[in-house]
Amino acid sequence: MIGAAFTASLNPDYQIKWKAATGFVDLNRDQVIGLASQVREFVQSCFNWEAELLGFVGDGSITTDMLEEE
Repeated sequence: MIGAAFTASLNPDYQIKWKAATGFVDLNRDQVIGLASQVREFVQSCFNWEAELLGFVGDGSITTDMLEEE
């Protein structure tokens, strides 16, 4: 997705076929960049949560409830 987003940022006419759960869909430049941004935000939120949990592990205050939070 990163490569597609980079290419889309360089080419205003960029379009791709992307495989979705329901089959292939056509994505235009803006959709590719939007999807890549959403993926990046999700991955970053996972890293942020992992860092927070590691802090709790370090000070011994982690609970099983914390591990089950989304």
